[in-house]
Amino acid sequence: MSSLVSLAQILATLLLHIPLTEVSDTLSMTHSKVILFHDVWHRSVCRPLERLVEVEQEYPGIVEHILSPRCVPLHRCAGCCNDEELQCTPTLTRNVTIQLVKICPVAWTKQYVELSFLEHHSCECRPKQNHKRCQRQRLSRPYRGRKGKKRKKENRKQ
Repeated sequence: MSSLVSLAQILATLLLHIPLTEVSDTLSMTHSKVILFHDVWHRSVCRPLERLVEVEQEYPGIVEHILSPRCVPLHRCAGCCNDEELQCTPTLTRNVTIQLVKICPVAWTKQYVELSFLEHHSCECRPKQNHKRCQRQRLSRPYRGRKGKKRKKENRKQ
């Protein structure tokens, strides 16, 4: 009888262990390797990257026709500057001509068209334009502290 109980305990232990092993194997497969800091740093810097840009965003006036494809691959500046006062800005741009299909839905006609798009070929971190504007506004406005406001109130009371 005790051998039956021992055998049942062994079987129960084996049955409980098998699913746990499968779960741990599954978890280890879902976790990818750690990406090292050096690699992350080099992949996140400000640089031109290929992005899909909507044609309508670049040519908002073309609404009476359908352009295909709706998005085009263009190199645009992207990445981090690691300073809140800087932004990733293009330093060298070039026009690229891309052939698209223009569809006229009224007449159901199609024709090839060539549109020019701006691509970014080099980028660097530069001061944000808004930041410069705010600095100029602060410098051009005279400082008015609380003392001036208190004096006005005191003059009104008298």
